[in-house]
Amino acid sequence: MTKQVPIDISVTKHGEVALLQMSGSDNRINTTFCKKWNEALDKIESWPDVAALISTGTGKFYSNGLDLDFLKSCSRQETDEYARAFQELRLRLLCFPMVTIAAINGHCFAGGAIIALLHDYRVMHNGKGWFCLNEVDIYMKFNDFVLAIFHQKLTPRINRDSAIFGNRFTAQQALDIEIIDDIAPNSAVVSKAIEMANFKIKGRRYSRTILADMKKDLYAEIISSGGVRSGVPKLGLGSKL
Repeated sequence: MTKQVPIDISVTKHGEVALLQMSGSDNRINTTFCKKWNEALDKIESWPDVAALISTGTGKFYSNGLDLDFLKSCSRQETDEYARAFQELRLRLLCFPMVTIAAINGHCFAGGAIIALLHDYRVMHNGKGWFCLNEVDIYMKFNDFVLAIFHQKLTPRINRDSAIFGNRFTAQQALDIEIIDDIAPNSAVVSKAIEMANFKIKGRRYSRTILADMKKDLYAEIISSGGVRSGVPKLGLGSKL
């Protein structure tokens, strides 16, 4: 089996809020990443009193994107397994049946930025890290599913600057152009996200079934553009995320 960048994921409860915390060298996305995320989401869904999910990283990174070394050297079978696992995780997170907030603690690049965009809301550490879709720098194109996310969640101006030209945004810049919803000083990004989550769910008893259905209806165009693909090309000119 081709070596994958390791990652650990822990889940803790904070009242009605579940905190999913990634800890690895830079939280790169591979088959193991998808498997551990799904296990964490299963655990969160098993808690009937939880109404919100927050995801965050540790250290310098929220997520630095795809595990490129793995994808460059893995077999076709491993590539197909990864492609299915990543797409299934993206679809699940997009329509997760509770309030979801990405607490962006540091650098959030490429596939990691897409993971953050799949959440309902985003809070970013002010002055620490960049938000960047840098696929143009690694000669990768976006598939229809990811493009549909951009079209629905980002403005045409931001699509130009981020998806085409790979601009890097500070937290304040990302807030100004509405990529994120709030910023937090110093190391308070998780506490700010918990505060936001509690505000969103205070006095509300959202049905998980209805929330999931609402998201499926709202994001129908994204979902219809992104069935689980049988595989992805090897990295290089024309490869798609």
